[in-house]
Amino acid sequence: MVKSITCDRGTEFANWRRIEERLHCDVYFANPYCAWQRGANENLNGLLREF
Repeated sequence: MVKSITCDRGTEFANWRRIEERLHCDVYFANPYCAWQRGANENLNGLLREF
């Protein structure tokens, strides 16, 4: 079960709304030129789910 996806702003996620609809999850984007935020975002999301 996927609860959220954090991605960068690459063309591979151009259909992000379709991904949200089919997986019933939230899609979040890292700031431009800050792809390192992806891991930090997913870690924070996991911590928030615990509490």
